Amino acid sequence: MQMDQQQQEQASFLFPNVDSAQLNLPKNKAVTGTFDSDCFQLSLANIKHKEKRDAKEDPLDVPLFDLLGYHTFTHCGVYGEEYNPFVPIVVLRLPFVKELILLQLPKNLVEFLPEKDYASDFYVMVHPYPEKHVCQHFVCDETWEMNIVSHCWVFSSVEFTEGLDVQEIIQMGLFDTAGVAPTHQDFIQELAGIPFENIGPRVVGIHFQRFSPANAQLLLKKGSPYHSFTCLLIHHETKRLIITHHLLPGDETLANEWREATKNSQTLKELLENLYRAYQKNNVGNNPIQKIANIITPTF
Repeated sequence: MQMDQQQQEQASFLFPNVDSAQLNLPKNKAVTGTFDSDCFQLSLANIKHKEKRDAKEDPLDVPLFDLLGYHTFTHCGVYGEEYNPFVPIVVLRLPFVKELILLQLPKNLVEFLPEKDYASDFYVMVHPYPEKHVCQHFVCDETWEMNIVSHCWVFSSVEFTEGLDVQEIIQMGLFDTAGVAPTHQDFIQELAGIPFENIGPRVVGIHFQRFSPANAQLLLKKGSPYHSFTCLLIHHETKRLIITHHLLPGDETLANEWREATKNSQTLKELLENLYRAYQKNNVGNNPIQKIANIITPTF
């Protein structure tokens, strides 16, 4: 549907072909999966595009992992004693519609999607500055690595008891990457770093309330203004898949700018425009918020 002149004038510069009124979706009033009340959480998967919403109608409804309270989707973190995920400051849930996926995601990722109907989820996330810890492999002392933490999604229905001992092999891979690189690809496949522009089998386990093993790593490129990638996980045994687009700041200055922008945003339009402008303050070149806007646009 073509917009009239008044609608075009009101359109966001990030969404030139979308009526601005559709973007004025308020964030969730109740924040879940984190103690950070300034986080921006919203679902576009099952709500009507309207400016006003019942105060009790918080559309982001994602189950929480037993006892730990993390959302049951793909997280980022660093393997170690704690293995705490970098809880995102922005969580947007998108509808998984096959006709739209071709417009939202790279073709080489779409080619790996099962032809049969799987229970499918799709999220976009912005994370805080990633914590740095020494790699837990004896042959490596790298501090710019992190891991894809899929445990809360793979074992979303388990009871997190003291004696829990579970293990699965899932297919996973990263696509459309920027500011990151492959690492530890010379290990046994199930224990190696996460594949790039491809998928492969990786072990996911929980042993005595510890997430393991030390695999599915990626390398954060030093000096990059940001790190971004789209992650695909497929669990054939349960006929489920999840796609998550992740964005992490490359330095603490940008991390603080994005956190402040998130805190000061009440609607989806405000959020993305504020994040975009915060990046522009000290950086040139491609703005990663435009990519997020491009992923979201087909939803409208």
